[in-house]
Amino acid sequence: MAPRRAVTRQGDLLKLSGDTFTIKEELKRLGARYDGGQKCWFVAQDDSIAKKLEFLGFLAIPNPPEVISTSSNKSPLTTHELNEGSQEGVSERANESVWSVSQFSLFVENIFRQHLSFDFWIVGEISSLKTSSGHVYFDLLETEQERTLHTGRAASVSCCLWAGKIRLLADKLSECPLAEGMKVKLQVHCDFRREGSRLSLIIDDLDPSFTLGDLTIKRQQIVRELKRRGLYDRQRNTHRWSLFPVRIALLTAAGSRAHSDFMDELKISGLAFRVSLFDCHMQGERVQDDVTAAFQLIADAQEQEFDCVVITRGGGSRLDLRWFDDLEIGKAIAYCSLPVMTAIGHFDDVSVADEVALLAEKTPTGAARFLTNLVGQGFELILSQLERGARHAHLRVQRERQTLSRFDLRLEQVTQRRLERERDALEQATRALRLVRTTAAQPLRLGYSLLKNGQGRRLSADDFLTSDAPDQVQVQLWSRQKNAQVLLDMQVTGIHQSPLQGDGLEAIVAPGSPQPPSP
Repeated sequence: MAPRRAVTRQGDLLKLSGDTFTIKEELKRLGARYDGGQKCWFVAQDDSIAKKLEFLGFLAIPNPPEVISTSSNKSPLTTHELNEGSQEGVSERANESVWSVSQFSLFVENIFRQHLSFDFWIVGEISSLKTSSGHVYFDLLETEQERTLHTGRAASVSCCLWAGKIRLLADKLSECPLAEGMKVKLQVHCDFRREGSRLSLIIDDLDPSFTLGDLTIKRQQIVRELKRRGLYDRQRNTHRWSLFPVRIALLTAAGSRAHSDFMDELKISGLAFRVSLFDCHMQGERVQDDVTAAFQLIADAQEQEFDCVVITRGGGSRLDLRWFDDLEIGKAIAYCSLPVMTAIGHFDDVSVADEVALLAEKTPTGAARFLTNLVGQGFELILSQLERGARHAHLRVQRERQTLSRFDLRLEQVTQRRLERERDALEQATRALRLVRTTAAQPLRLGYSLLKNGQGRRLSADDFLTSDAPDQVQVQLWSRQKNAQVLLDMQVTGIHQSPLQGDGLEAIVAPGSPQPPSP
């Protein structure tokens, strides 16, 4: 049952009774004093205070309305007649009377007190949510399923959650904060405001499990649809992280804490990251439009501009994940031609976007740290490969050097043996040449002479009987006195064949330019 609070007059004071513990601070600010004996509060009578008390949920018990009769002396309609009399009687008495506006309002309020003075649970969707002076106001609409059964405008009712009740429900509200379009289950009681004759529902409690359960069902439906289309595992089946993902497309709210945390972590690494920011709403109705539009811009850009996509935002309640439990966002991530990483900021829960992405980190800092570690590992891998290559090259050089050393030694040995053989052959040739020279010079020493033409070819008698007989000859003689050869250049002036003892030729030659004796 919802707490009941009543105000009655007691002399010059107003007596406040009922459940006042949760609003004692508000009562103190109104100047009320608590009476421990009567266990109630007392405050001075004042119109402004009376309105504030009514705002805090205090309802005065009105007297039956006094009806001003214009047609008869019959008494106005009483509450007993309203409860016990027949409908015809009520209508007859009402038609016989003329009421003032305040009397009608009191009459309606009396009906609400007698017939709607109980708590009940109601289900609907939040609309026109606003906050004023710590209190929360909104309209509760029919659910979507119920709206499809009716035509025309959907039924709605005004709801109010007082600031004092917000403090009592702080744990539940932190788990399930009220938001536009949310489907909720509320425990309420009716309140009729005479000013404006307005009916409102005063919220006493809410059921977070109902809202979270509804979101879970919707999320499961989205996951099934993505699996049916083959998109649920598409990122994991088609993409792998490159060694150096330094060109990042970042989807987050510009200037947010998530944005600064992500960038600060990248700066700490000292690596040359290039981040392109796509400013998107990360909470509210615009999340879907902003995120899908950003993915479209990334798709329109050249593939060389980015290495990966990061979607990040700060933490929040479990209910904040509903903005990323979205079919269109899931499709945009799945169809992206680049690896996608999410960092939505939840440690215990995951969204549809987390499940579809190639990788889901918990925080913006964690996402940035993953990228810096990945790039660092890439550099380490390259350096280790270079080191291995350098070691292999060094070993190869050593082996080649040893091989060259062996070849040098072998070549030196072969060359030495070849030189020795050539030296021996040269000595033999020298000796043979010396012998030839000695043998060739022996006839000269015996007094013979040797004729040669201008080219140094030896001449015989037959050479002078040809048509091209030489006209210049070189005569080689031996001087015993000088023990040396004497070379004479002669010009042939004539050739005579004379009958000597034996056939022969006589060449008549004239001396030419004498040559110095050869050694």
